[in-house]
Amino acid sequence: MNGKIDPRTEKTRNYLAESLLTLMKDKPLSRITVKDLCQQAGVNRTTFYAHYKDVKELLEEVESVLLSDIQKNLAAGLSSGSTMEDMLTNLLDTIKQNSDLCFILLGKNGDMEFLGKALYWRNFQNSKLNA
Repeated sequence: MNGKIDPRTEKTRNYLAESLLTLMKDKPLSRITVKDLCQQAGVNRTTFYAHYKDVKELLEEVESVLLSDIQKNLAAGLSSGSTMEDMLTNLLDTIKQNSDLCFILLGKNGDMEFLGKALYWRNFQNSKLNA
């Protein structure tokens, strides 16, 4: 296997992620069922379970992708010797590009643990940089 994700798999995962975020606009994660998610995404439950064990795992993947994008952005700034101002501008641009996702994750129906994960990730990265 060459490590590439099958385009159909990627498309299905994207549908599921988009559907989760759409549902989270109206109800908290604790009230979103796999059935709701599958209806919104237009996939069956078997397909969902082929990719995720539960809705929380899907949310964690969505969050992980966002945090990874932020990490890559900061790492690129550090490795290129960018000024703190440029790095902050790039970070805010990344957040702006993902504003809908950030509003949902940090909003009333979002994952209350997400901010903590983001802050923990920052502390973890700082400890790696100072080592």
